[in-house]
Amino acid sequence: MCMRRDERGVSMLLEYLILISVLSVFVFLLSLNVKEILEESQIDIVVENQFSDVAAEVSSQIVDSLAVHPKNGYIKAKVFMPERIGDIEYTVSLENESVVITSESGRFKKALSLGAAGILKLDLTGQTYSLAEKHELNYEKITPTYPSAVLKLKPASVLANETTAGCFEVDVSKSSARGVYNWIIELWNGSIIRGDSGNTVREICVYWDGLEFNYYCYNESGGLIVDTAWCNLTLTVTDTRGLSDTDNATILISKIPEVEPSLYIKKFVNPPQTEPGKPVELHIYLNGRGFRTEGTNLSVVTVIDTSGSMRDPTYYSNFAGNVTPQVWEVVHYINSSWKNSEIIVTLSSPDSMSPWWDGYDKDDAFVMDVYQADGDYYRVIPSDSNELESVNGIFFYDSDVKQQEIGNWSFKSVVAIPKPIPLELKFYKWIRYSWVLQEKFSTNYIPSYYVHQIELPSGYTANDQFKYLDVELYSPYRNDFFVWLDNNFCKNGVCRVSDIAAGMHNLYIAPRLPDARQFEGALYIQKLDSAKIASIDFIEETVGEGDYIGLVSFATTATKHAVNSSPFLTYLTTDRSVVVEKVKELNEGGWTNIYQALAYARDVLLENTTYTNGTLPLIVFMTDGRPTCKYLGGDYSSSSYSCSETVCGDNDQICYNQIIPLADEIKNTVIGENNITICTVGFGKSGDYNADLLRDMASYKPGSNEKCFYEARNYQELSRAFMDISRIFRIAAKNVTVRDVIPDNIRLLGAELTISGNANCTDVSLNEVENGTMVSFNCGEIYIDDEIELIVRIVADEPGTYFLDIPVVSNVTYEYYPFGGNYIDTVYLDVVAVRYGGSERATVRIE
Repeated sequence: MCMRRDERGVSMLLEYLILISVLSVFVFLLSLNVKEILEESQIDIVVENQFSDVAAEVSSQIVDSLAVHPKNGYIKAKVFMPERIGDIEYTVSLENESVVITSESGRFKKALSLGAAGILKLDLTGQTYSLAEKHELNYEKITPTYPSAVLKLKPASVLANETTAGCFEVDVSKSSARGVYNWIIELWNGSIIRGDSGNTVREICVYWDGLEFNYYCYNESGGLIVDTAWCNLTLTVTDTRGLSDTDNATILISKIPEVEPSLYIKKFVNPPQTEPGKPVELHIYLNGRGFRTEGTNLSVVTVIDTSGSMRDPTYYSNFAGNVTPQVWEVVHYINSSWKNSEIIVTLSSPDSMSPWWDGYDKDDAFVMDVYQADGDYYRVIPSDSNELESVNGIFFYDSDVKQQEIGNWSFKSVVAIPKPIPLELKFYKWIRYSWVLQEKFSTNYIPSYYVHQIELPSGYTANDQFKYLDVELYSPYRNDFFVWLDNNFCKNGVCRVSDIAAGMHNLYIAPRLPDARQFEGALYIQKLDSAKIASIDFIEETVGEGDYIGLVSFATTATKHAVNSSPFLTYLTTDRSVVVEKVKELNEGGWTNIYQALAYARDVLLENTTYTNGTLPLIVFMTDGRPTCKYLGGDYSSSSYSCSETVCGDNDQICYNQIIPLADEIKNTVIGENNITICTVGFGKSGDYNADLLRDMASYKPGSNEKCFYEARNYQELSRAFMDISRIFRIAAKNVTVRDVIPDNIRLLGAELTISGNANCTDVSLNEVENGTMVSFNCGEIYIDDEIELIVRIVADEPGTYFLDIPVVSNVTYEYYPFGGNYIDTVYLDVVAVRYGGSERATVRIE
C-alpha cells in the first residue's frame, strides 16, 4: 500500500477553523449592520413624528391667529419648540401654504399644509432656527389708506377791484391721510401755496386784474371777462409714503355785486377708503355767501324814539337760584336752677356789618329759632320789642322757666350778610334786679349766599354809564332773602343804582330764614339804554363796508344828526363809529313826534342819491309810544306841530291819517332801481304804542307777504327785532331743500346738521325710499356768510366700493333773489364713493 505525501500548506482542521472564524466575523458584521439599519429606521420615525409635532404647533398658532385676526392690525405670538430633536438641529419655515421643518443636514424634511385657510387668506413667509433665543409668529393685515384731498372755500365768491382786495379762506382741514400730510394749492395763475396737516386754513386776497383773469380764468356765460371771473384752484395732498390725491374748487371774483345767484355746494366722504366695519362721514356743505343778492349794499337810517317814556325801565335779564342757609345751632341744657326764673338769650355780633348794612337797621339781619324742652317753638324775627340796643342783634325772653321746660333747648340762628362775621349766643338770668350772664357760646359764622353776575356791556352809552340798573326780587321770596347790588342794599328786595358803570356787577342774595331755599327775580335798565344797545349792535353787525348809515332821533321834535364832514353828504356815512358815538349821546325827554321823524328819515336818504344809487334804502323806525304830536301843515321841519296827550284824537286817528299817507309816499319813492323800505318796531308793553299804525307804516319783507313790523316787550326782544331786520336784507336764498340717498347696502348710524350763522333750518329727516334711506332737511332762509353742513355717519361691513348717490334724486333746490316760485334752481349732488377694503391678504411671518 502506497502512502501519498500530504503537500497542503495547512491542515484541514486549520482550514475549518479559519473558515469558521471568517463566517463568525461575517455574521458579527452582518448583525451589526442590521442593528444599525434597525436603529436608524427607528430614529427616522421619531424625528418625523417630532417634526410633525412642531409643524402642528406652528400651524395651530397660525389658525388661532386667523380666528381672532384684526381687520386692520397685527398679532404677535410666541412659538415654543425644542432646540434639538435628538441631536438634530433644524429650521422651521413658512412656504407654499405649508409649515416646513428641515434638519440642519437636509436629511430630514417635513411639510404640513395649512389647507384652504392658508391658500385663501394668508401670505406665508420667513424661517426660524431651532437654536434661536425666541421664535415668533407675526400676523399682519394692513388695509391701505390713501390720502383724500378736500378743498373748501369760505366764502366761495368775493368782490374785488383794482384798489380793494377781495379775501377768502382756503380750508383743507377735511382732507385726510394715514399720518401727517403735506398739501399744496395751485392757483389759477400758477402761484403755489404750501402747508401741512398742522396748518390747514390760509387766507388769500386778490385784486381785480382783467388781463390775468382773461388769460387764466373763464366767464361762465362765455366770452371775454368784463366784471366777473371764475377761477380754478387745485389742491394736492401727499402723505409720507408719497401717495397723493387732488381736489378742485372754483372761486367767483367780481367787480360788481349784481351777479346771478349761485350756491356753493361741496359733497365729500371722509375718509374715502377704510376697512369693513369702520364708520365714515358723508358731508354736504353749503356756503350761503356763494349766493349773490342784487344790490348788496344798504343805505340805512335808524330812527330812535327819545321821548319822555324812554326813561322808563325795561326788562333786561332775570336771576334765580337755590341757597341752603348756613344755620348755627347751639343745644344748651337748662337745668333746674333756672326753674321759675326769667331768662334772656341774645344773638349778637360785635362786627360793624359794614358796608352791607350801612344806613339800615342791622338787627334785621338776625333770625333765631328757639326749641324748648317741652316742645314749644318760637321764631325770633327782629322787631322793636326784641332788638338789642348796644350791639347788633336780637334776643329771646321767657318770663318764667317752668318745670316741664327743664332740659335741652335748641337755638338755630341765621344771619343774612354776604361775609363772615363773629356771632355770640349768651344766656342771662334775672338775679336781684339785674341780668346776670350765665353761659356764652361763640363762633366765626360763615354765611351761605348766592352771587349772580351781571354784565352791562361797554361801548353803548356816554362815558360807559348806564342811567340806572333796577333789581327786583319777586314778592314771594322777599320775606326769605335779602339782596345787595354790589354793596347797595335792596330794601324789601327792590333797589335802583343810578349812573352805574358798564362792566361786571355782583348781585348778592343771602337767606334770612333757616328754611329759605329758592329765589327768583329780574333786572331792568332804562328803555333808551336798551335801545342804544340794540341799535348799535344793528349798526355794527349789519352795516358793512360800502353801506351808508344815518341817524334820526325824535321826541317833541326830530333831529337829523350830522355824521359826515363832506360838503356833498352830511347825514349819511360809511363810518359806523361816527353814528355809534351819536347814538351814545342821546337823551330822553319830550313828546312823540312820529310824523316829523319819518319825514326826516326820508330826507336823509334823498340828500344826495348820487351816493345811494344802487343801494337798498332802508328806514328802521323804533318807538315806545303812541303819536302825541299833530302836524299843522306848512314846513314840516319847523315848529308846525301841536303836542299833547289828546291831540291825535281817539285811537290816534288824526295823526294816523297824516302819518300813513307820508309812509306810503316814502315806500313808493325809488332811489336808483330800489324802493325805500320801512321796518317798524313797537317797544314796550302792548298798548303803549299803536301797533296798527306801525304795522301800516311798514313795508313788506323782501319776497314775503309779511310786514316788516316787530313788537318788542323788552330789551331781548328789541335786540332780536333789530337783528332780524338785519338778516332779512342779507338773505342769500329761501326754501333751500337738501336731499341725498344712502343705499340699502350701507348702514346709517346717524345724521346731524351744523349751522354757523343765522340760517333757519329744520331737523334732519330720515325716510325709507326705493333702494335706500333719504336724508333731507330744509332751510327756510339762508343768509350771506352762513355755513350749513350735513354730516351723515355710515358704515359697510363687507369689502367693496359703495356709491353714495341716487342720480337726479340727490339734489339741492332753492329760491334765489328776488325769490318766489319763478326763481327756483336745482343743483344735482356729485356722485361720491367710499371704498371698503378687505381683499388684501394677511401676512404671516415666522422669525
